[in-house]
Amino acid sequence: MKYKCPFCFEIFGDRHKRIYCSRKCQQYDKTIKDYYYTLKLLNKLGKDFIIWFTGFWEGEGSLCQEVNSKTRNYHFTFGIVQKDKIICKWKKYFKFGKINSYLKNDVYQWLFGGTGKILAFTEAMNPYIKIRKRKIQIQKFQKHSYVKEIIKILKEK
Repeated sequence: MKYKCPFCFEIFGDRHKRIYCSRKCQQYDKTIKDYYYTLKLLNKLGKDFIIWFTGFWEGEGSLCQEVNSKTRNYHFTFGIVQKDKIICKWKKYFKFGKINSYLKNDVYQWLFGGTGKILAFTEAMNPYIKIRKRKIQIQKFQKHSYVKEIIKILKEK
């Protein structure tokens, strides 16, 4: 029996409990679903929140790129550090990420990964970023090969 991949629509043979034709299609599909989910939540909050969040991220946030030395895979992490517990509310609203609390300094940190989620945040914030260093960080993120492929797929859809 033949099956059709829901992402690339390629026909593939024996399924063996697979839905996608390859792991790559499965990963792309999840990333794009994460992107649209996050973008929908950001749009619900409105332009004023995005502008405020951008300024907040420029001062207290981070966008890190980590490399696994064995596999040479990249992993991106988006984070914000704050003394106020408001970031706990953000985590509840977006329903992703984790909160680290440092009781010694009474500081909270919201961290999340996932290319689709980070891409949605960076695209929403990009028009309002004023600090050159932060613009360069986002450009480096968007120039990564996997992110470029996702952006290309999003433009086609």
